[in-house]
Amino acid sequence: MGSSSLFTGSSTYSQDFIQVIERSMAIARLPLLQLQQQRLRTNDQQTAVTELQGRFQSLKLAIDDVNTRAQATQLSASFSTSGIATATIGASAQKGSFSLEVSSLGSFTSFLSASSALDPAADGLGAELSKVLVVDGAETTITLETNTLRGLADAINASSSGVEASIINVSSTSTASYKLVLQGNKLGAQTLELRDGDALGANLLESAALQAGQNVGYKLNGVSISSESRTVTLAPGVDVTFSAVTTSAVTLSVSRTADSVADSIQSMVAQFNLATGKLNEHRGAAAGALQGSSTIQTLGQVLRRITSYTALEGDFRSATDIGLRFNDQGTLNFDSTQLSGLSEERLASLLTFLGGTEGKGFLGAALSSLQEAVGVDTGILSTERSALTARLRSSDNQISETQDRLGRMEKDLRDRFAIVDSTIASLQQQAFFINNMFEAMRISQRSYSR
Repeated sequence: MGSSSLFTGSSTYSQDFIQVIERSMAIARLPLLQLQQQRLRTNDQQTAVTELQGRFQSLKLAIDDVNTRAQATQLSASFSTSGIATATIGASAQKGSFSLEVSSLGSFTSFLSASSALDPAADGLGAELSKVLVVDGAETTITLETNTLRGLADAINASSSGVEASIINVSSTSTASYKLVLQGNKLGAQTLELRDGDALGANLLESAALQAGQNVGYKLNGVSISSESRTVTLAPGVDVTFSAVTTSAVTLSVSRTADSVADSIQSMVAQFNLATGKLNEHRGAAAGALQGSSTIQTLGQVLRRITSYTALEGDFRSATDIGLRFNDQGTLNFDSTQLSGLSEERLASLLTFLGGTEGKGFLGAALSSLQEAVGVDTGILSTERSALTARLRSSDNQISETQDRLGRMEKDLRDRFAIVDSTIASLQQQAFFINNMFEAMRISQRSYSR
């Protein structure tokens, strides 16, 4: 007798029947195993195509960025001496040169409270919960929940006055003496008052300023100017923020440069090398799932066309002219120094070579080639991915149908061998009964003959 998940029988041949069923099913499952292995390979191929699609799409976006920067106004600012100021160039800026001398970074007006508190969390200024802050004649009402120095400072900082409040210890002994310090909201001279109760109440600040504010002082092309802010507008679209005073005149130059374009080309090169590396994963002895696929060869041709573009005229006629070169390992490198310090004429020639993404120049040709690879409907990778997806669906259907067929076959074998086993078991029981009956008769006859 034997038992199995495939078959349970009661005859002496049941174990043999189990082995027959198992061998039959093992042979029948061979096509299913082949289908499952084919599906795994197809799935690996689809994953590889998806990864390639991502890399080539990233390369396309990088080339789009080169175009965006090339078409934008390429103006940048440079100072003859660093550390003096920073510049922001807007869309309305024009080429130009400015002479700057910074004599003062300015300072804020500050006042100290007339009286002090031993405990800023418990003691306050004046008697009223309501205070009036007067800044250059403009009044702001400050309402406190509790009349404490800390509560007053927090309420002033939370108000719309823009005045900054802080608390300092002015004592020279071990016994603390805390006072309120108010700092104005602009550089330069200001009047600050803090009235107790209302605008007619006692001024809680000392009459003399702790520090008299001073405006920012600078010269622009020899013209003396005073400002209440360290960020000033020199010309339309040209703003600077002063960070230090000067000992002599500093020149700010606003001119067109290729720096931004060079940065974006560097990013494009990085994406180009990542795409190339992903292609190389499917070449050679340890190649990936797309080994031998014509897709890999075609995509390699797409990348080669990008770097092989040539123009008929101009200072820049090839990828080499803008600093693109392959090293011994086949990696694309970019020498940005070839685009540094370009004259206005050479910069114009560079932009002509780059051309833009509308079928012109280096960028247009590059995107035209990439469209062959990543086009939404007709691109190589989109088409290949769709074909692999259809193949996966077909494999799933075949696997499902084969599993159903194998299930029916297994059930039919179990049913058939169950009938055979049951018949044999019944015959074996009859034979056992008859054999026992004859054995009993033989024994009985032997007993009578003695």
